[in-house]
Parts: sequence; structure tokens; C-alpha cells
Amino acid sequence: MDNLIDIKGVTHAYKTKAGPFPVLKDLNISIPQHSFCAVVGPSGCGKSTLTRLIAGLMFPDQGEVWLHGELVKSPRKTVGMAFQNPVLLEWRTILQNVILPLEIVAPMMPKAQKEARARELLAMVGLEGFENKRPSELSGGMRQRASLCRALVHKPDIIILDEPFGA
Repeated sequence: MDNLIDIKGVTHAYKTKAGPFPVLKDLNISIPQHSFCAVVGPSGCGKSTLTRLIAGLMFPDQGEVWLHGELVKSPRKTVGMAFQNPVLLEWRTILQNVILPLEIVAPMMPKAQKEARARELLAMVGLEGFENKRPSELSGGMRQRASLCRALVHKPDIIILDEPFGA
């Protein structure tokens, strides 16, 4: 059986004024299809780095990340990600923030269909009626729920949650 995710010999370090700061060294992980995986560890051990590598938002210094049997070389349409902080764009309404992944991965989808999908998710998390608000007009918890909707709106195969409930 093919794995959903394969991490092969991944090493990553951040550049600092004092020199490289290693966070991952020769990491090897295989996650089978149809599974749930949690990465647990102390602050600064590389959990967020690992999630960004899997999502294709950054790349390892050494080694390879594979998703669905394909080498990760760029952000993936099949991945939805919610970060530790909501990371919503202030110049967009909540509805526009949630729709953003659909604008990227499904540009030909009719606008009404994009809005309907976003509104469905917002209602599911108790944000019906807040679609036209800006992020600064919502509480932290409401912004985080909007961020979760954004991660799910395009129906990804893989959902990466980087401590989305920490707040």
C-alpha cells in the first residue's frame, strides 16, 4: 500500500546571525493512507517546520517530502492548513478570506458556488452573519474558526492543523 506521506532523510536548519539553527535532522516518517497522525513535542522542536514542509510552503535543506507518491516541490492543492494564528487578511472580509483557497485551486468554479461552500462552513462553525466583517471585528476564537473554514473550503485530502486550538 502506498503511503499518504513519506518523509525521507529530511534535515532543516534556520539561518541565524550565530549560524545555522538545526530543527530537524535526518527525519524519516511514513504515514499510511486513511490515517490520523499527531506530532507532539516541546516548543521549538520542529513541529511547525515539519507541517510547512509537508504542505510545500518551505523545503528541506536535505532529504525529500512525498505526498501521494509525488515529490513535494510547491504548495499542494490537496492540502488544507490551519496555522497556530489565524493569518487572515485584514483587507478581505471573512467570507473573502474563506473563499481564498478556492480562488487559487478552483479559479473556474462559479463565484456563487464558491460563496455557497464558504457560507455553509461558516454557518457550521457559528459564524453565520459575520461573513462581511473584517478579521479585526471578530474575537480571536471567531478568527480561528474562520481560519479552519478556509483550510477546509476546498475539500482537501490532507488537513494539517498546526496547534489551531492553542489560543
